[in-house]
Amino acid sequence: LKTGIISQAKGSAYIEQGNTKLVCGVYGPREVQKKSDFSLNGQLFCEFKFAPFSCQKRRGHQQDNEELVLSGLLREALEAAVCLHKFPKAQVEVNVMVIENDGSPLAAALTCASLALASASIPMYDLMIGTSVRQIPKLFLLDPTKDEEWQPELNHDENNSNLTVGFMPSTHQVSAYVHEGVSKTEDLEQMLKLATEYCLKVQPVVQLCLKETVEKILSNEGEKVDE
Repeated sequence: LKTGIISQAKGSAYIEQGNTKLVCGVYGPREVQKKSDFSLNGQLFCEFKFAPFSCQKRRGHQQDNEELVLSGLLREALEAAVCLHKFPKAQVEVNVMVIENDGSPLAAALTCASLALASASIPMYDLMIGTSVRQIPKLFLLDPTKDEEWQPELNHDENNSNLTVGFMPSTHQVSAYVHEGVSKTEDLEQMLKLATEYCLKVQPVVQLCLKETVEKILSNEGEKVDE
């Protein structure tokens, strides 16, 4: 985990989750230009994109259907974590770029975007941690790789699924819940339990990264005052 990766962004972060690598930039708040988009609450605009070279099959430069769906899921999850009422009539842009995709990109994006928003001083109810749980018969895998992920064309049987969760540890709220495949209710409960427990373990790592970011900013400001 790192912050301050994109100099032009108000806040940014980089994450490596296994071999999955992605970067997130946050811009704004900016005044909403279109009157039709006016809202008393602030708005989030999220763009999720795979770099052309990030996957085994080369991706296009324009957003495809998968990227549009992931953009929507990211926005819905982050809206639960961001204090939108703190910047009325304005919009914050969150741009995620996957540099290398080896599985669980949405989970990594949730953590990375949350850290980028916090580093941009966007008011939030809580940091968000993302994780995925892969269910195969008699086994659960945390943050599965690309080869381990659930695939609709291959995994038709029961007890074969994937669950991605966005969890806010301090408030113990689930803001993202994306399930693919077929699972029994008791297995889903176990998958959610595993995901939230893992997020609680990751929380101190994200908090430490943010703490170091704040300390660095304060140190730089102190040096400017001394000059």
